[in-house]
Amino acid sequence: MKRFRKTANLSESIHQQLSKYALAASAAGVGMLTQPAEAKIVYTPVHHIIGRNERYKVDLNHDKIGDLSLVNTYGCNNDYCVDALSAFPAAGNGVEGKYGLAYALLLGAKVGSKQPFTGQVMALSSSSVGTFGQWFNVSNRYLGVRFDIQGKTHY
Repeated sequence: MKRFRKTANLSESIHQQLSKYALAASAAGVGMLTQPAEAKIVYTPVHHIIGRNERYKVDLNHDKIGDLSLVNTYGCNNDYCVDALSAFPAAGNGVEGKYGLAYALLLGAKVGSKQPFTGQVMALSSSSVGTFGQWFNVSNRYLGVRFDIQGKTHY
């Protein structure tokens, strides 16, 4: 069964940013590979608001199985309140980061096997310990993801 994807009409600025990203990503790898590699950027526009204590499953390869979940957790007890945004990868997948914190990557950042993939918490705010995580007050950042499609690792 063949799947067809709708082509998105991107604004000129988004198209330029994606073109720059593709150019930077390919230029960064020139001369570093010992064998040819093939890659392409697949962009699917999605706008979804994740309310408190809700999750959104992300299906990166359109096989109807969530590759990771974005989770907005909120809760209070007698002593403090916690509000967190996290990225939980499905079994065998990973989110770029370490010590449990997900990196907020800049345009052109290298994502691959040499990076750590133990991130989860994107941003956390607690009335007892304050705030931490790289995803506070940022824009135009990217989440690095490692995922498997039919036994092959993709980034």
